[in-house]
Amino acid sequence: MSVTSIKGLLAAAGPEGIAIARTDSVRKAYASEPVDGSDVRTFQPELQIPLPKRASHLAFSADGSALVVAVEGGDALAIYDVSGLLQGRTQPTATLNINGATLRALAANPNPDTSELFAAVTMNGELLIANLKTNQLVSSSAGPVLKSGVSSVCWSNKGTQLVAGLGDGNAYQVKPDGEKQADIPRAPEIGSDHHGKLLHCRTDWIESCKLT
Repeated sequence: MSVTSIKGLLAAAGPEGIAIARTDSVRKAYASEPVDGSDVRTFQPELQIPLPKRASHLAFSADGSALVVAVEGGDALAIYDVSGLLQGRTQPTATLNINGATLRALAANPNPDTSELFAAVTMNGELLIANLKTNQLVSSSAGPVLKSGVSSVCWSNKGTQLVAGLGDGNAYQVKPDGEKQADIPRAPEIGSDHHGKLLHCRTDWIESCKLT
């Protein structure tokens, strides 16, 4: 599920595709009377997007202009124009291949000024950054795979830095253009081979971790 407060929309993935609803409609549904004394409310979304496979990940861009979707077993991101969705157009405007691999994690850049950037982690542990504006993966000097052995990813609050959590408990700091910033060692009390989820990028992890 993903919400864009700028557009006032909610997207939710289900077995038959994606439901698009206005957040005002969702609030009204919660305020309505339950069905037969249960906690269930009747609700009809504004739009249904059929998909050939079950969606595994979806996220609105920070400026609310795009919805990015990945399906189970797929090797590409489907990009939907939100303005088109509001007019009933349910086909993606573009697709972007993610290095021939399925997706483990998807994170939208939180800064509306750089909302075209999405970080992706594949099931192979590859860190990628998709640029919706160019419809290409960001490439460093080594190519589109910015780091291997990645299990989780998190943007800084202003979207100018990215930290990837590695399978061995260490972390890797990188700029959106693919330039390495720092290797962040795991905390001494954490053993090796730990897969963690980065909930927040924090500047107090290590002195060299300068995130803004």
